[in-house]
Amino acid sequence: MKLIAVCRKEWKPYPGDICHQVRLFQFDGLARRGDYERHMAPPVTFWSKDRTPLTCSRHGRFVPDIFMPHNSWVISEEVKAALPDSVPSEFLPVEFEKLVDFPLIGEEVEYWDPPAFVDDPPDLINNYPDVPAFHKKVGHYYEWLAPIARTLTEEFQDIDHIDIVIDEMNRKEDVPLSQEMLLKYPVVKSGSFLFFTPFLFDIISPFLDWTYFVKTELEI
Repeated sequence: MKLIAVCRKEWKPYPGDICHQVRLFQFDGLARRGDYERHMAPPVTFWSKDRTPLTCSRHGRFVPDIFMPHNSWVISEEVKAALPDSVPSEFLPVEFEKLVDFPLIGEEVEYWDPPAFVDDPPDLINNYPDVPAFHKKVGHYYEWLAPIARTLTEEFQDIDHIDIVIDEMNRKEDVPLSQEMLLKYPVVKSGSFLFFTPFLFDIISPFLDWTYFVKTELEI
């Protein structure tokens, strides 16, 4: 059975790579949850009772259909509408606390000079004002809660523990998966990875910006 693993692309950092940091930051932004310390977003899972919504602060002129502040998969109303009702998932509305505007690395400027921050990326959001007009245009977004693979192991007998290695920076070890699991749950989560059956991946793939996401195919 073919399976597609998708995760947020990680690059190997190197000193002084301001452009790289800004690119990542303009795509994902920040997230926090409830009363936790600012910019901390402890996970909410498919099975958990906690349904505290995610609060995001980010670039407001550029809001992709799918982005990942921390380990949370955030999707647009269009993506949510494209998902079949038969796919076991839950969706929590996302609140946008702050939507700012700054020059986009790679589109409007090649680099920041001087850099907008040195050591602390959240300063890029904090140092720019909120733009109320963006809140009227951004539309509805949701945190996508897919079932967690490790919580499903007792339900199935054909579990294999799989290592996923896309490259040095994008890898996940010891993920419990099975054919029976994926037939019942066409998408499951492990860490920052989502694992899709081909039919569901074909629906999601057009919404993913492959500059910022990576994928690999598996056989289980």
